[in-house]
Amino acid sequence: MYDFKPILNYPAFKPLLDEELFKQVYIDYGIVVWNDGDIDIAPEELYKNGVDSRKSA
Repeated sequence: MYDFKPILNYPAFKPLLDEELFKQVYIDYGIVVWNDGDIDIAPEELYKNGVDSRKSA
């Protein structure tokens, strides 16, 4: 799991404050993307700063 709240104020991620856009997430060549690839987040960021959801239950 990854907490997006801290990065949503950065200009690149600000559009994701729109919940409908945020829900349109998809994976493209192993990268999490939105808006036809205009917005993405590196897998390394998710791995480094994410939490294993199996451990949080």
